[in-house]
Formats: sequence, C-alpha cells, structure tokens
Amino acid sequence: MKNHEFAMITKRSTPIGIAIAFDDMIVSQGLKTSLLIEGYKKVDLSLRQFCKAMEVS
Repeated sequence: MKNHEFAMITKRSTPIGIAIAFDDMIVSQGLKTSLLIEGYKKVDLSLRQFCKAMEVS
C-alpha cells in the first residue's frame, strides 16, 4: 500500500476492519487526527465537520 491508501477487510462481504499504511504523521499525531487532516486537505470534510470530529469550536 502507498501512503494515504487503505484496504477494507471483510468477512463474507461484511466490513470488519481497515488496513492502512503507517507514516510519520500517524505516529506523531495519532490515527484519528491524521485521517481527519487528510480528509480536510482532500476536501472530503468541511471545516465544520473537521472541528466537530476533533471536538473543537
């Protein structure tokens, strides 16, 4: 897997997990924060959605 790619893990077509490649950002800032930042950068999340998920005003 390359950076910022993921693979859905399924069992009989039911999602049970996600496999992602680790990078420095995940290690330093944590998985949740890293994924939210990438989502915001790619315009998949609005600033409001990002702040709500990060629990900041």
